[in-house]
Amino acid sequence: MKALAIVALLAATAHADDRCAAGLALAKQNDLPRAALYLEGCTGDDETRALADVAHKLTESTLSEIAIVTSPAGLPVTTTAMPGESITSPATVWAKAGTYDVTVTADNHTYTQTIVLQPHSRATALINIPAPKPQVVTDHTVTFDDNQSIEQHSGPPPDLKHPSLLPCKFANACTEAGDAIEDPLADKTYGPRDGATAPLRIGLRVGGGVAHVGSLAMSLGAAGVVRLSPSMAATARADWTRRESGMQGLDALALSAGVATPLATTDLAVLAAGLAARGELRFGDTFDNRAVHQAGLAADATVDLILRAMPIVVGARLSQGVTPLVASSRETAVLLELGLELR
Repeated sequence: MKALAIVALLAATAHADDRCAAGLALAKQNDLPRAALYLEGCTGDDETRALADVAHKLTESTLSEIAIVTSPAGLPVTTTAMPGESITSPATVWAKAGTYDVTVTADNHTYTQTIVLQPHSRATALINIPAPKPQVVTDHTVTFDDNQSIEQHSGPPPDLKHPSLLPCKFANACTEAGDAIEDPLADKTYGPRDGATAPLRIGLRVGGGVAHVGSLAMSLGAAGVVRLSPSMAATARADWTRRESGMQGLDALALSAGVATPLATTDLAVLAAGLAARGELRFGDTFDNRAVHQAGLAADATVDLILRAMPIVVGARLSQGVTPLVASSRETAVLLELGLELR
C-alpha cells in the first residue's frame, strides 16, 4: 500500500509539472486565458512571474472573468467560455463578453448555470451539489397469520395524481437548466456605454478659469475621443473661447488634436491625462491695450475624471501659449471644465 501511495504521488506531481510547463508555453504564445488557467496553482519562480504578467495583461484587456465555485470543491467542470478544456473547481476563466454555460456532472446528474458576461466585468458561477441521501436498511418481519400483513382499505379508490403540465424548469423540479429567460428590465441598449471601454465618446464641454494675459477665460465647444487601445486614445476638440480684461473682451475659435491615456481605473470612474496641440484664430485688433496677433499656437495638458456609468466628464486644462497673444506676451490659462457625452 505504501508503494502504491508513492507511485500515485509521483504521478500527480508529474501531471502538475506538465500543466505548469504547458502554461508557460501558452503565455509565450500570448494565449492569455488558457495560460492563466494552466498556471493557476503553480509554485515555481518562472511560473509565478509568468502568472503575474498574464494577470496584468488580462486586467488591462477588454476580457472579463468568470469565477467558478462548486460545493463541494474539486469537481470537474466544463464551460462554453473555454470549450475543450478540463477544469477543476474552483477556477477562474477569462472570456469576451457574451452568454456562457457552466456545467458540472456529479452522481449521474448534470447541473448547468448560464452566465451573462458584461464587458470588462466579473461574474460568479456558484453550483451547489446536494449531498446524496444515505440508504437506510431496515429489517422487516412478514407473517401471514390471519392476513395481518395486508393493509385493509374501505371506501372508493384513491384519486389518481396526474403530473403537472408546467415545464420542470418553471417549477424548479429538474436539475438541467433550460434556455435562459430574458430579463425585460436588463436591456441596456439605450443606456450609456461604460466610459472605460466605449470605442467612441463625443460631447459638449464648457469651462472657465483664469489667464495670465487678462484676468478671466471661458470656453464652449465639442470634444471627441476615439479609443485606439486599452492604454491609448486619440482626442480632438473645437471650441469658442473668450478672454476678459476689464471692460474689454477677445473672442477666438480654436481647434486641437492630441492623445490621452488612463492613469487609474475604478468601478466608478477613470482618471485620464492628455496632451494636445492647439491652434487659434482671434477676432479683435487690441486686447489689454495691446495689439493682438490674429493667429496663434498653444499646447494643452488635460486631466479628466470620466464617470463610467454616467455620461459626465469633469476635467482641468492647462493651456500654454507657444506664440504671443498680444505684443510679445504668451498666454498661460487654467480652466475647469464640465462635459456631457454621448457613448
